[in-house]
Amino acid sequence: MHSIELAFSSLMAQKDSRVFYQWMRIEQMDQWVHWFALACVLLLVASYVVFWYRRDWKELPRGIGWTLLMLRLFAMLGILLFFLDLQKRTEQQVTRPSKLAVLVDTSLSMTLPQSDDESQEAGVTNAANSRIGAIQQLLKSSSLLTQLQQNHDVTVYRFDQSVRPTALATFPKPKQEAGGTVDERLSIWKIASRIAWLGTILSSIGLFVVVGGLIARVRGNRGVVLPYVLLASVLGLLTGFVLTATSILRADGIPWQSLWQREEPTFESLEPTRNSNSVANSKPIEPNEIAWDSVLVATGTESRVGDAIHSVLEQERGSPLAGIVVMTDGRTNAGLDPLTTIAEATVQGVPIHTVGLGTSKNPINVRVLDIETPKRVFPGDRFRLNALLQASGMAGKQVSLQLRRRAGNQQNATMTIDEERTITLADDDTITSVIFDIVPREIGTWVYEVRSLPPSQDANPSDNSQEREVRVVEPKATVLVIASGPTREYQFVRNLLYRDPTMQSHVYLQTSSAGVSQEAKKLLTEFPRTRAEMSQYDCVIAFDAAWMDLDKEQIETLEKWIGEQAGGLVIVAGSVATPKWAGAAGNGNPKAETIRNLAPLVLNSRGARLVSIGRFEAETAYPLLMTSDALQTDFLQIGKTPEETKRVWEEFAGVYSYYACYEPKPGATPLAMFSDPTTSMNGAFPVFLASQFYGSGRVAFQGSGEMWRLRDLGEQYFDTYYTKLVRWAGQGRLLRDSDRGMLLLDKEHAIVGEQVMVRAVLKDAQFQPLVLPEVTAKLLDPTGRSTSLALRPIPDPSQPGVYVGQFFAKATGNYEVQLPVGDLADQVLLTQQVVVRVPAAENQRPQRNDPVLTELASRTGGRYWIGVETLLPQTANSTTANDGETGFVNAIPSRDQTNFLPGSPDREFQQRLMGLLMAWIVGCLSLEWLIRRMSKLA
Repeated sequence: MHSIELAFSSLMAQKDSRVFYQWMRIEQMDQWVHWFALACVLLLVASYVVFWYRRDWKELPRGIGWTLLMLRLFAMLGILLFFLDLQKRTEQQVTRPSKLAVLVDTSLSMTLPQSDDESQEAGVTNAANSRIGAIQQLLKSSSLLTQLQQNHDVTVYRFDQSVRPTALATFPKPKQEAGGTVDERLSIWKIASRIAWLGTILSSIGLFVVVGGLIARVRGNRGVVLPYVLLASVLGLLTGFVLTATSILRADGIPWQSLWQREEPTFESLEPTRNSNSVANSKPIEPNEIAWDSVLVATGTESRVGDAIHSVLEQERGSPLAGIVVMTDGRTNAGLDPLTTIAEATVQGVPIHTVGLGTSKNPINVRVLDIETPKRVFPGDRFRLNALLQASGMAGKQVSLQLRRRAGNQQNATMTIDEERTITLADDDTITSVIFDIVPREIGTWVYEVRSLPPSQDANPSDNSQEREVRVVEPKATVLVIASGPTREYQFVRNLLYRDPTMQSHVYLQTSSAGVSQEAKKLLTEFPRTRAEMSQYDCVIAFDAAWMDLDKEQIETLEKWIGEQAGGLVIVAGSVATPKWAGAAGNGNPKAETIRNLAPLVLNSRGARLVSIGRFEAETAYPLLMTSDALQTDFLQIGKTPEETKRVWEEFAGVYSYYACYEPKPGATPLAMFSDPTTSMNGAFPVFLASQFYGSGRVAFQGSGEMWRLRDLGEQYFDTYYTKLVRWAGQGRLLRDSDRGMLLLDKEHAIVGEQVMVRAVLKDAQFQPLVLPEVTAKLLDPTGRSTSLALRPIPDPSQPGVYVGQFFAKATGNYEVQLPVGDLADQVLLTQQVVVRVPAAENQRPQRNDPVLTELASRTGGRYWIGVETLLPQTANSTTANDGETGFVNAIPSRDQTNFLPGSPDREFQQRLMGLLMAWIVGCLSLEWLIRRMSKLA
């Protein structure tokens, strides 16, 4: 590139820029022919000028002749400079600051103790002595982030079950202010001013001598010396002009008129004005301004260390990422294996520094994971309380397990020990199930507690017990079974309900004749017509029911019983009667439309583009694809543990038949899909199982009557499924506290961090829908702290008196929602509880994963630091040698990237250069003309 790069800083160049002078015409002359043509033209022009000027000065003194020739050649030189087009460009230095990503694990395993003896005296694992608490304290009380910020743009992320981590805050590297601008300009002005004064003086002297010499020659002075004096003065004049022009050109950015001032000018007015308000508004956030206790809350149900690292590497590809700091216990239980990110980090040259939290060995600990028990039972009916235990470091040892009880309305009452057992603990991470058979005697609310009595070395006494509330109620659940024919599913469910001592079953078999015998408490000959008749039932199970055979009054009674009296409906599709009301045959029929409205799925209606109504005869079974909401739904928990439930559904061979439904209604929850790939429409499988709230009641839809196939895996799974399904659907009736209202939660068990939906159906004193802009419930968390919970009307005018709200379960234990209804004289308190627990995957291995964290750091060029205290400068120690010589901050050097952006031509320089060249050319030609006239040349 034909350009001139200054070897020294330009007079006006800042530290973050560099100046280039380029002859643009030379840049374009990239062929030898161009240079040859230019040289020929210059030689011809110079020869022509020299030839003719030598002829002109034959009769003039030699000094005058050389002067005229010199002026003409200098004028031609000015034209040549104009042709070559000199331009000035200033390249700005752009620095991309080094980046550092700090990833903080916020999964639930980070709530475990930080060290082996952390909770011995306190007796409880609180935020201060937990792993996440140690990180919070580090970021709050130390200057670690501020020190890292001096070399990098530091971004803090949180990660847990999400595939991508969440950025919490970015702390930019402080910008280096370009100080001394005014002083630099003043220094430039001083040098340029001196050169300008020197050039002006030299030009003035030359001009004075030239004028004097010409006047002397006109007056007849023909001395030999005078022509050479005239030549020297012209050279002095032109030299002075060149010096002055140089000072003007090099002092661009400074008013050229100021070069001849005697007093030093002020340049503050040339600096960009700064608005103090805008500076204050754009001030970057500081680390000590972040509420770390609030933004770093360990609520994630999974630890995705590998996904978090991969996401940051992918996001920062090509950027100056100096490193990734991962603060975690290293227990990945979902997503990518962290070690798979080593190759990607190595290719990008990004070291991964791991900070290990927690203990290096499995602590001695016994904890009660969960208690499974029904929420409502009946007096004298035996029920099972299933306690799940998990221990670490105590394989083969024995502990005592107590079952204790107290009245639910006596918070401070002493627990009564009902039973005590000695349990032999299994291997680490193995879940032990302990079943207590309980026979309730007294009606009321009872709190049952299972407490373990571990040895004194127990690492976390706070997890040694769990409580559950059980309500002993008088009535049994009454179920109405309706079927168009005695299908196999109908027969199994009918017999199940007949044998279940907690339920009463009434059967209406629509195709039966008079005098037929059925296993049922009561055999109906027609469907109930009045709300009084329907009010005795808690749930209706319809096996391919022939709804079109009922009259309008019976259909309306069913709809009002569900929506207003919290009834439960289970719709099991079939091949005989279902197409008559759910298919195209039911279009326009009011009875069919009412039943369709109850269903949680959009069934075939006018204009629907379903190619068929489904399939009810096939030779191949297809498994059910469970949605993410399925295993959180109570009636699908058919195993004793979540792991067993998941295994059973995975081993279930599936079903042969399905009814074609693809679109869930707003607010409905799809639970399972029919997985035959040939039934997919637009990439979606048919919905086989779904549920929804309808008014104050609940409705479930099942695509065919084939759940009896669960019996191949064990009869108990089929029995548990339908028993829980009936209780789930009829929960609104079973748990109703008053005719004034109903309070429902969308789940009985939740995981820490999940959202729990609250639904209330309220009536006024006249038992009409209660219409208010908002009702306020009280939420009691596991610590007993009370907060307000706002419930607002749903935006559906067809369901007045229905209010919804939600809250997040942030801690393990029992959450209780209390909603008072009515005036003080007849006020009724509606209550509901949800049990919040930690997923087993987050607590199965509480020890720190040193092998993975060490390998992740060493193979990427990073370091492994154990505990947050090793990150502080005064105790900078780690597992590698000589780490004390280099602290954590210095272990991550800056990776600033510096580039120069090409600038545009300097317009001010161009204007000054063109003006000076014009003055040079005009001046040379004018002076030549003047001398020629004075010498009486043509």
